Amino acid sequence: MFLKVATYPQQYNTVKTMIVNPIRGIVVVEFTYGNVFEYRRVSRRSILNLLATLDMDTEHWVRLNCVHNLTTEQIDLTFYTSEQLRAMAA
Repeated sequence: MFLKVATYPQQYNTVKTMIVNPIRGIVVVEFTYGNVFEYRRVSRRSILNLLATLDMDTEHWVRLNCVHNLTTEQIDLTFYTSEQLRAMAA
């Protein structure tokens, strides 16, 4: 069950699209420069906190909980298009 997280356009926001699966601890992030990454073993508590907090900075959240977290596993999904990512969240 993937859920799309609302990303608000900010001046330096690098996160274009983000979908999460709080049950399995998976986050799929599409960055504005075109790369798509899937992060596994993300804290389920932090994913639920992200979904509950409407005005959270998604770029900071991704950096803290996915990119610079030593427990997460990063998988390159750059071959996915934006339409395919949106279909995953539907």
